Amino acid sequence: MNEYKEVNMKDKYDNSMKHVNIESQVISMPLPIWKKHISKKLRLKSALMAIILTMITACDNNPNTFTMGSIETSDTKKDTPIQSNEKALGMVELGAVKGASISVQTLEGYPLATATTDDKGFFTIDIDSLKKTISRYGANIKFVKVIATGGVDTDPNDDGVIVDSEKKPVKGTVTGIVKLDTIYKTKKFRINFISTAVVDILGSETNVSDEQISYIAKRIGVHDTNADGKIDVQDLTDYKMRKDESVAEVQLRDGYLEHIHNGDVKSQKLFIDDLKYETGFTRPIIKKMNGYYEVTLSKTDKNNTIYYATVIDSSKPSFEEYYGQQLNVNDNQALYYKECSKDYGCYKLQKVFFYADNYFLDYDYEPIEGNNKIIQNLTNLSKAELRYKKELKKLKELEAERDKMISDMKNKSKMDEL
Repeated sequence: MNEYKEVNMKDKYDNSMKHVNIESQVISMPLPIWKKHISKKLRLKSALMAIILTMITACDNNPNTFTMGSIETSDTKKDTPIQSNEKALGMVELGAVKGASISVQTLEGYPLATATTDDKGFFTIDIDSLKKTISRYGANIKFVKVIATGGVDTDPNDDGVIVDSEKKPVKGTVTGIVKLDTIYKTKKFRINFISTAVVDILGSETNVSDEQISYIAKRIGVHDTNADGKIDVQDLTDYKMRKDESVAEVQLRDGYLEHIHNGDVKSQKLFIDDLKYETGFTRPIIKKMNGYYEVTLSKTDKNNTIYYATVIDSSKPSFEEYYGQQLNVNDNQALYYKECSKDYGCYKLQKVFFYADNYFLDYDYEPIEGNNKIIQNLTNLSKAELRYKKELKKLKELEAERDKMISDMKNKSKMDEL
């Protein structure tokens, strides 16, 4: 009987784990053919096992390569976002507008998200989905435009009482410019007819800033809603109709709101043009230098034209077209400017007076930006004006009711005589 020395299979596996060359195992005697054939197969399998195990060990030590049994790389796992399902809560409010179709867009009009308002005017935007859509544009977007189309105004007079017979369909659109930071961080914002007016004042302008929106909000009569000592974009997005009544709400509710209800775009634009004529929204950007001021003028609509003149004492202004250049104005001078559109003509003539190391806007005599005391005084004045207008309106309603009663009594008397 032939004697032979065969390598034990357990030893082969153990040796393969230690990266030992299987072919180095010594066979002292020739093997029988069938045993030789089996042993060769076993040696090949063991060698293959050793190669695979070597690959596994190498992969485990390299975090940038794949792992056996997984289709993910370590880099893929790192880049895969975790779905947080965060929601931002928005509201459309004239009274609460239910059933309105919501479109969130870039200021240029590219769609980002959609939603529909519930019975109380609320809607939600998925923040993760919004971020993903914005990333596709590859642009640095600071503001978005939120547009509400259609729906039903459930409380048109905004008295907090819902009466079916008073509800009105909204045939126009309610819009607002909202900061992305507000959507991402505070996750709450509102749009209403005041925010719609701001959008209409800006017209087709897409290059807007916090300062420009704040300037417009202040001039139409929005007050310091959140009591932080300044009037800015946040006061618009936080604004609650009826609760935060302002001069802006009073003057826009009479006339402008009706145009939104009726979808009368032409009358809505004319209302805003008249408001521009009465108020003026061209913003002066003023920087104090050593002995003079640097001024640039920011128009409300990129399609408009600005004309300006520098005036010394009471000399008659000589206007010329403004092309966006920096203007240098000395102390004891005045800068006159007006913005004009092709359709409407020129709006309010605005002035800035430079005097005694300070400057004053002709409209509200507000000195250098940041003077919260002056802003607060203006806010208090606006609230007093609002109270006066409300009392005057109530008085007119009482007079109308009295006149109606007198008329009814006269008619009844005539009927009795007959």
